[in-house]
Amino acid sequence: MYSVKDLSVFIQAANSQSFAKAASALGMTPSAVGKVIQKIEHRHNILLFRRSTRHISLTEEGELLLHYATTIVSEFDNAISAFSDLKQNYRGKLKISVPNIDGLFSRLLAKFMQAWPQTELDVDVSDDHSDIIKDGFDAVIRFGESHDSRLYARSIGTLSMAVFHSPAYAPAES
Repeated sequence: MYSVKDLSVFIQAANSQSFAKAASALGMTPSAVGKVIQKIEHRHNILLFRRSTRHISLTEEGELLLHYATTIVSEFDNAISAFSDLKQNYRGKLKISVPNIDGLFSRLLAKFMQAWPQTELDVDVSDDHSDIIKDGFDAVIRFGESHDSRLYARSIGTLSMAVFHSPAYAPAES
């Protein structure tokens, strides 16, 4: 089988009518371009180009492949572009629950909203270990282990707890 990259190499060679020019445009060697073309030709037992020492031109099979390959590569590029747009432009509603820790998450959520302003956050501030799926949460931050096998859990850090007191409150030494 061959890849979208192989089809892109074929398209470049067909459009430039030269393996050397295609190689230069793609940052490859002419030999590497020729090997990609040969791989396609051998796999289907066809000839894609009429070759001379100075020039290449498409055969009928090459013209047909160029038509379909151009569509395939274009659609693939469109799909990748759409994924990139989605990653850069998150939008929609995100329902999350975070523990009630004296303002820790409010700063983080404010930064999140600055980074992705098209995202609407529905935030539940609670230490409740309710049924996350039944309650419709997209993401939850909790302390401790997850005991629900339906969930994907990942540690995001550790939190140390300590008790402090003033020197005046310390019990007298005996």
